[in-house]
Amino acid sequence: MPELAKQVMDYLDGDQLRQEIKKIVDQIDTTIENKAQITKYSDAVIADLYKTAVEHATFVEHESLSENELDEMQEQFKQQLGYWWIELQSEWIRYNNLMNYKIAIKNEVDPILQAKGSICSVFLGPIAGFLNRDYLDNNMDYLKGLIERCQYEGTFPEPPSGKS
Repeated sequence: MPELAKQVMDYLDGDQLRQEIKKIVDQIDTTIENKAQITKYSDAVIADLYKTAVEHATFVEHESLSENELDEMQEQFKQQLGYWWIELQSEWIRYNNLMNYKIAIKNEVDPILQAKGSICSVFLGPIAGFLNRDYLDNNMDYLKGLIERCQYEGTFPEPPSGKS
């Protein structure tokens, strides 16, 4: 099994991760139904990344790949981890913004948003440990290129005059 895929799966299978998530769920003052929703969310995050690692490992193990092809597959897996990290970081930002909005404007605390943001945080550091800055920079360059292409193709509306 490819080493990086194994490390990711071991992290996801680990007791420490489960304990951190359980602690978040247990500390949130909310209903049993909400706690079940939070647990379902964390399970989905784990399942998504686990599936990515398993698919990579299965492909690499069942194909007759040259050394160069194996290296390329490893690079592709690292790129996918980078996109996964960016996606989860974006979710954390969204949850945090919504949480702050509800507190500042409505004076409401949303335990589900708090828990989901906390769960994102649990994953971000460890997954970043599997990456390096070059992968994230490459992923961000690609995403910026997509935005520029969409701008060029007219996907986004023009900003009001005088504003960008």
